[in-house]
Amino acid sequence: MNESAEQQLLVDWFRAKFPMELIFAIPNGGLRDKLTGEKMKLEGVVPGVPDLFIPDRLLFIEMKAAIGKKGRVSAAQRGVIEHINANTPCRAVVCYGFEQAKGAVMDWRSIRNMRAPPKPF
Repeated sequence: MNESAEQQLLVDWFRAKFPMELIFAIPNGGLRDKLTGEKMKLEGVVPGVPDLFIPDRLLFIEMKAAIGKKGRVSAAQRGVIEHINANTPCRAVVCYGFEQAKGAVMDWRSIRNMRAPPKPF
């Protein structure tokens, strides 16, 4: 399964299991023409923001495919994830496939407690 299919599976599972909670995608990726890309930057799009957010759990998930050629975390993604984990009450994780993401959702309380200490200014 590719990353998109894994993410779709997670969203479908989450919405069925937790119908009163919100999960949404942050469509940062994909090819766009130059004009659309510039407009999105002006509107506040930030490269590297994780794919999904679950507000009730303060959990960001960066999805990667579970099998085949595993996607690498880009420098922009690493930077955003590190910033979220060090400077906000949220937790950001990278998950390789549906099963790992499902585990992160189910174990979100302990994931939030694994925060890095805040960085000094």
